[in-house]
Amino acid sequence: MSTLKADTIQSTGGGAATLTKQIAVKCWICLTNAGGAAVVVKDSFNVSSTTDTNDNDTQIDMTNAMSDANFCELGTHGGSSSQQDRFISFVDDNKTASRMFQTARDVGTGDVGIEEANCCAIGDLA
Repeated sequence: MSTLKADTIQSTGGGAATLTKQIAVKCWICLTNAGGAAVVVKDSFNVSSTTDTNDNDTQIDMTNAMSDANFCELGTHGGSSSQQDRFISFVDDNKTASRMFQTARDVGTGDVGIEEANCCAIGDLA
């Protein structure tokens, strides 16, 4: 098997398409936090642990830290049609270079559990 290692890949035709290591996802997780129970991790990358910090709020700790706490957090959710009015939110109060906090919210009722949350961090590793 061959290995390709590069910091930047750029089109030889002079086009604008450039892929750099800064835009790659450095941490991701697929989890369930239904509230009142332990967080269930379905799959992950660069995640050392999770904690249910408050009913439905999930602390996600990274194995390898980002360069600082100014990384981008992204999230989506899956689940049954009864969860269609829900969205993923990130709480910034205690965010660090190696920790982010995810919660699921319902448009009408507020903080809720979620059948499946998909979260990732984009930025530079330390």
